[in-house]
Amino acid sequence: MRNHFGSMVLVPVIAAFAVACGGGGPGEPQPVTGGIVMGTVSDLYGTPIEGAEVTIAGRMTQSNPHGWFNVAGIAAAERLVIRASRAGSFDAVEAVTVRDGATTWVELRIPPVQQAVTVDPATGGDVVASGHTVRFPSNAFVDERTGAAVTEPVSVAISAYDYSNESDIDAFPGDFVGRDRAGIEQPLESLGFLKVELRTASGARVAIAPGTSVELRLDSALSATAPDVVPLWYFDEAAGLWVEDGQATRQGTALVGSVTHFTAWNYDITYDASFLTGRVVDLAGNPLPYAHVEHQGVDYRGGSARDADANGNFRLPVNPNRQARVWAVYRGHRSVPIVVETPPAGMTSYIGDLVIADLDGAINATFTLSWGAEPNDLDAHLYTPSGAHVYYGSRGSLSEAPFAQLNTDDTSSYGPEITTITRLENGSYLYCVHNYSGSPGFDRSNAIVTYSDARGVIQQLAAPTSASDLRWWRVARLEASDGRVSAVHFDGSLVAGCAD
Repeated sequence: MRNHFGSMVLVPVIAAFAVACGGGGPGEPQPVTGGIVMGTVSDLYGTPIEGAEVTIAGRMTQSNPHGWFNVAGIAAAERLVIRASRAGSFDAVEAVTVRDGATTWVELRIPPVQQAVTVDPATGGDVVASGHTVRFPSNAFVDERTGAAVTEPVSVAISAYDYSNESDIDAFPGDFVGRDRAGIEQPLESLGFLKVELRTASGARVAIAPGTSVELRLDSALSATAPDVVPLWYFDEAAGLWVEDGQATRQGTALVGSVTHFTAWNYDITYDASFLTGRVVDLAGNPLPYAHVEHQGVDYRGGSARDADANGNFRLPVNPNRQARVWAVYRGHRSVPIVVETPPAGMTSYIGDLVIADLDGAINATFTLSWGAEPNDLDAHLYTPSGAHVYYGSRGSLSEAPFAQLNTDDTSSYGPEITTITRLENGSYLYCVHNYSGSPGFDRSNAIVTYSDARGVIQQLAAPTSASDLRWWRVARLEASDGRVSAVHFDGSLVAGCAD
C-alpha cells in the first residue's frame, strides 16, 4: 500500500471559488455528445485485471489496478463491439448499446489460453482441449495477410468450454443471441464452444487454406443427449453476435462438424423465447435508468442480457418452462440474484423489482477522472457541504453519510477514478484533482474529468496545458438544493491548494 503522507492538506469546503493562483487559467467545459461506457475487466474467476487494453469505436483506454475503465463521448449506437486484450490470453469481446446522455455498464471477462500446441503444416494433426478436438489436415495453413502457404510450424492456441462450471458461461462472447441462415436473430442454448488462434513462430497470423475444411469434435455428456444435428455458429467480432454457418452431426457421444475459418465456434440449438419483465430500483424504490439486466439458465446452458429503459423497466428473453437466475447491475453495483420459473413460449412473466440495495437513492452526479501514462498518480478529491472529504484515505459510502464514494484509487496511470454522489446535501460540493506524483505536471497528463448527472448532462473538462509546478487542479463546484443539482460551475485552474 502506498504512503500518501504529505500529499494533501485538509481544507474546508468553500461556498465560492477564490481567484486562481496562476499556473494556467480557467478551462471551458465541453459538452459531450453520445454516452459513457464504463465497466470492469477481470479473469473468469472475477479477479481484476490491471492494464488491459479496452477498445470501442476506435477509442482505447486501459483498465486501472481494480480493473475499472471508462470511455466517454461514444456516439449512440444500438450495438457496438467492445474488446479487452492482454498478452497471453484471448480477447474478451462483447456488444453494448450506447445512448446519448446515459452510462452503459459492461463486465469483460478475459479467458485464458488453455492449450498451446505446435502443428507441422506438412502433416497436420489433432489438438485437444476440454473435450474438443480440432483435426487439421495436411497443408491446411496459409498466411492470413498474403495467402501464401505456411511451411514453418504453426502455434495453435485453444480454449474450449462445456459449461461444467459457471465461469465457463462467463467466457461466452456476446449475449447468447445469433443470426440464423435466414438472417433472423435467435436466442441460443449452447452445448459448448471453443476459441482457436493460429500463428507462426514469428507471430504472423495464420488462416485456413481456401477449399480446406477443419474438423471440430465435441465429446462430452452434453453431446450424448443432443439432437442428431446441431447448428454450428461462429462469433462475428465486427457485429458482436453469433452467425449460423454449418452443422455438426451426433456420432455416438460426440458432435462432429467442419469449419473453414476460425474465430470462436459454438454448438447451439435455438428455442422460442418467453420473457421476464420487471424493474430495477434502489432501496427506496427509485427506478435506475438503463441498468444492465442479465440471466443465466439454471437447468440449461444459455443466457441473455438487456438494458432497462429510462424508467428502469426491462424485458428479458429466456428459455421457456425452465429455471433462470436473474440479476441487475448499475454502475458496478449488483442486485442479489433471484431464481425464477420461466413462462411458456411466447408468454411473459412479471418478476417485480430487482433491488440494488447498496444505493440509497439514485446516482445524482458522477465525476470520472482519466489521464495518460504520466504522471503515474493523480488523485480525485471531493468536499461535501457538511465538510466530509472523499478521497483515497476515506472513500465514503453510497448508502450512508456522506452518500458519496470514490470507487478506486489508481496509482499506476490512466485511471479511471470515479467519484459518485447518491443523496445530495444542500449546499456546495467542491471537486479537485491532486498531482500526487508531482512530475510531470498537468500540462503533460492528458487528464480529463467527465461529469454526468441524473438528467443525462455530460460534460468534460481537460487539464490546463500551460506548464506549472502547481499540483492542484480545481475542476468544479456543484450546487445542490432540494435533493437536486441546481448548478455546476467549472473552474479548471491550477492552484496551490484545492480551496485556495
